[in-house]
Amino acid sequence: MKVAICGGGIAGLSTAFYLSRLIPTCQIDLYEQGSRLGGWLQSVKIPTSSSPTGNVLFEQGPRTLRPSGLAGLATVDLLKQLKMEENIKPILKDSPSAKNKYIYYPNRLNAIPSGAFQALKSVTQPALRVVPFALLRDLFQKRKLDIEDESIGSFMERRFGKMFTHRLMSSLINGIYAGDLHSLSLRSTMFGFLADVERKYGSIILGIILASIRGELLTEKQKLLRASLLKNQGTKELFQSLRSSSMISLENGIESIASNLNAFLDASSNVSIRFNQPVTKLALSDSGDKIDVNNCRYDYAVFAMSSNQLSQLLPSPPMSTPTSSVYVVNLFYQDASMLNHKGFGYLVPLHLPNNPNHILGVVFDSEQNNPEQGTKLTVMMGGSSYAKDPKCIPTTPDEAVSYATEAVKQSLGIHISPDLANATLQQNCIPQYKVGHQLHLDNVQSWIKENLQGRLYLTGSWFNGVSIGDCILNGYKTAQEISLKGQ
Repeated sequence: MKVAICGGGIAGLSTAFYLSRLIPTCQIDLYEQGSRLGGWLQSVKIPTSSSPTGNVLFEQGPRTLRPSGLAGLATVDLLKQLKMEENIKPILKDSPSAKNKYIYYPNRLNAIPSGAFQALKSVTQPALRVVPFALLRDLFQKRKLDIEDESIGSFMERRFGKMFTHRLMSSLINGIYAGDLHSLSLRSTMFGFLADVERKYGSIILGIILASIRGELLTEKQKLLRASLLKNQGTKELFQSLRSSSMISLENGIESIASNLNAFLDASSNVSIRFNQPVTKLALSDSGDKIDVNNCRYDYAVFAMSSNQLSQLLPSPPMSTPTSSVYVVNLFYQDASMLNHKGFGYLVPLHLPNNPNHILGVVFDSEQNNPEQGTKLTVMMGGSSYAKDPKCIPTTPDEAVSYATEAVKQSLGIHISPDLANATLQQNCIPQYKVGHQLHLDNVQSWIKENLQGRLYLTGSWFNGVSIGDCILNGYKTAQEISLKGQ
């Protein structure tokens, strides 16, 4: 069997890794349009005399991984298979970084409740005093049975009210998707299971509790997938050992996953990595029993690039998925005592009255992992605001840094300039699953089945989950599906 994998981001790399393990005789060609692997996994160490380590590690993309759920299990399995368990730095559930998360509204930090008692206490905070009433509203709100899909905003407003949705949920969506919750699909995002909970139980709060007790939060297919991943005893033990962890980071940065995958694939005789080779042709062969990628013929191809790139290669149906762009600004201060609030960081509601620089949130990196012995922050800005008005995007990295330092001055009282700063515009980095996204995917899949004889597989963040864990899980599933064809 011969397989082409188009794209060297985490989805393409994961697919290549698992496929090479499942079918050692399969010839795999991985096409990467650039000179590096890893996609949005971008960790950089910048030399500086301001740190006792001699450098500061900045994450220009994702910075943490969740070791829970199916996607978390797939992530843990990959780390175990790559022998990276010694690099894992757990963030325990009872640590301030895990327990303390904030919302900035209207001009102060409000602690997000981490339990029922904290939810009742939240009435003392401007942004969150609606929480107890929102939870009560859910208990008595009638269910909707006739909706196939709707926006996250529509669903949350119906169940929990407008104030809860605009303050709490829009902040959360800013942090995860950098998008507008009034246009994002409930069904296709990580909140999709809530539609099923509402349909079955009515109340979301009671439904989640009952579904969890009854083991109904996973479908039968997901349970089989979970069992498959847990067959590896080492994976099972590592996964269990991380049950007390809310998140994990990696000692050498998140990009080290891509580096280790690169090393593994380089050492695999059945894998060829083709750098600086963009995919310019994707078509069914004249004989109809193969698929052509560029000028080579394969049994199957896996497309792990963006949907916009797929649209340029295939004539129909429309395949592009909207995206959002984020400016990521990393700040480092030699003084380790700059933060008065201990925790993970804060998020900003979508329509904060005074947010001219379109801040999405600030992560307190040094509270989670601080070998540099200073204060390290990551300011994220943009998202749906950049999509609506590109003119508001900073024109230079220096301008982005000035916006970020102004934000931490207002919100955290940090008035001095950072000892080190790094700004990166991540253009089109987060796919936006609009209402009807699943129908869109179904149409694409039907077209591929009919016109490409099912010889093209789709994966990546635009397809079915935007997180690193989602991409790893989808790579695992894709490799499994192809391996069954090769038996």
